[in-house]
Amino acid sequence: MYKKNALKILLLVSLLFLISCSQEKYKAEEFVKTGNKKIRQDNYSGAIADYTKAIEIYPEFANAYFSRGNAKFRLMDFRGANKDYDKAIEFNSEYVDAYVNRGRIKIKFGDITGAIEDYTKIIDIDGKNGDAYFTRGMAKFKLGDKNGACLDWKEAEENGNIQADEMLQKYCR
Repeated sequence: MYKKNALKILLLVSLLFLISCSQEKYKAEEFVKTGNKKIRQDNYSGAIADYTKAIEIYPEFANAYFSRGNAKFRLMDFRGANKDYDKAIEFNSEYVDAYVNRGRIKIKFGDITGAIEDYTKIIDIDGKNGDAYFTRGMAKFKLGDKNGACLDWKEAEENGNIQADEMLQKYCR
């Protein structure tokens, strides 16, 4: 009898926990939606406040970190944006857009090797991402790796990146 009651209580507690978690995520998603509306109105500070509320409610919400990072990026708070992209990737290791934006910041601050690592990760996730091949090729070219750049631009072209042909014609023929 005791085991049956204990099992029922455990199931009830588990169910209540799941309901509570889904309600928290729902509330957090609502703050992300209002933040997105504020982004479209160029109210980046207001959007950051909404994304921060979403994170406070649901601290493992990768999309909230990513969105807040985008708002910070638009306010030219690149270090803050980079930290948010790091958190988005921490909670979703296959968040391609977070790698893209973090790679852009790394290039901006001269961390070309770090950017190459991010674009390589994108390619590992999505081997058909022509833009990732193209950008990684540009980064390799900046480091003096012309052969590596040409190989990436060839892959970029084969995967639909229209800018790659110009780089191939100019540097790889």
